[in-house]
Amino acid sequence: TQEAAEANSEILRQHEYDLAKVIAANPNSIISPGSELRPMYQLEALLGHHPNFTRLKSNSLKGIDYPADALPEETRIAILKQQLERGNHKSALCVEAEPIVNKLMIEDTKLGYAIPVTKECIINLKHAELYPLGLQHQLTIDEHGKQIPKKRVTHDLSNQKKFGLSINQRVNEDLIPETTYGFALQRFLHLIHHIRFQHPKTRILMCKTDFEKAYRRLHTTPEIASKCIAAWTTKHEINQDISAEKFIGSILTRLPFGSSPAPAEFSICSETIFDLANDLLQCPYWDTTKTPSRYNDDLPQPERLQDDIPFGPALPADVHLPPSLKAGVEGYIDDGEVPVLDSPSNAKMVERARQALPMATQLVFRPHAQRSEPIDRPDPLSLRKLEAEGRLRELIVFLGWEIDSRRFIIKLTKEKTRAWSESITSILNEHTITWEDAATLVGRLN
Repeated sequence: TQEAAEANSEILRQHEYDLAKVIAANPNSIISPGSELRPMYQLEALLGHHPNFTRLKSNSLKGIDYPADALPEETRIAILKQQLERGNHKSALCVEAEPIVNKLMIEDTKLGYAIPVTKECIINLKHAELYPLGLQHQLTIDEHGKQIPKKRVTHDLSNQKKFGLSINQRVNEDLIPETTYGFALQRFLHLIHHIRFQHPKTRILMCKTDFEKAYRRLHTTPEIASKCIAAWTTKHEINQDISAEKFIGSILTRLPFGSSPAPAEFSICSETIFDLANDLLQCPYWDTTKTPSRYNDDLPQPERLQDDIPFGPALPADVHLPPSLKAGVEGYIDDGEVPVLDSPSNAKMVERARQALPMATQLVFRPHAQRSEPIDRPDPLSLRKLEAEGRLRELIVFLGWEIDSRRFIIKLTKEKTRAWSESITSILNEHTITWEDAATLVGRLN
């Protein structure tokens, strides 16, 4: 609301329009870095040996920083004023988009991810940069696993790309952490192949988990938050017959969608969780009947295909894994996956596979404070998707690919088959193609 924007702007004015000073004056609050995670002394005892922990600790205590040069002050102010005049992209301004953008921006504010402020505050805010919003069409799933349309508000942090002045263009890519999630699908398939080759007539069960509002779980530094401001307008009632639009700026204190370092920085946290889940999966001392995950009741029981469906054969591979390996955990940014051998002798590991990712998530993210959470806080795991995908089964969809571990088949989903085919047809009908479209097409054909 305009009232909230004015109240927050006054707080910032009292702290010389410096967000870092506001956060420092309100320690251990929802705007403090690391507020989504367990206390650092607990994480250090659990994860201190992990190679990601040093950076995870720094990100949690200080917020995520971007290795990006600051703009000259005159340039920054000039671009800021231009962006304030220009506003958001057309995709976020059309009549269809307005209620969606309002809903999602208000949700970010209500959950404590964003701080509404006035236009005057943005102009005075230390380090302030403003980037336009857009609206992107995506697909997600409901609790029954059915694909449904989804619209996501995007934050164009590459705006001013042509001049190399955007925050994304100023990031030094060499200083962003290395990522491993790009090979997650191949590693996942290789592990399924290995298990089938070692056990040609035994089921392989698979399950998935998904972090809820993944990027929003991690804070950026106050300076980066000030460099990633969004803005939108709300209808303000003047009288019964007339309403006017009111500008509201939004300082996003969490990791934004659309920033080039975001996937790698979030993966510092998620890859650590995936590795912890793998350790739990392989640990015979974890008795899930005595120490179950708190998500145990949300996890459906395994689902197996009919016995008369044949097992697809696995041919010898050039790369070999240990013959004793019967399960593993893989992950792609915010999606975690587990394949496991489903044999009577491996029954305890099957139960650990069902709970490993939820338990690892439970051990890293702080639990809910029940009735004393000052601001609404979604569960760290997507409970909606857990009901649909948390079940161990022989058929799952991972990164848009349908994987059938019984028949030993991988194929595109119907929706992607249709979309990719239409994309190829469209390109064939054109006389020219952009470099970006060509690269995308080559990737899909591969």
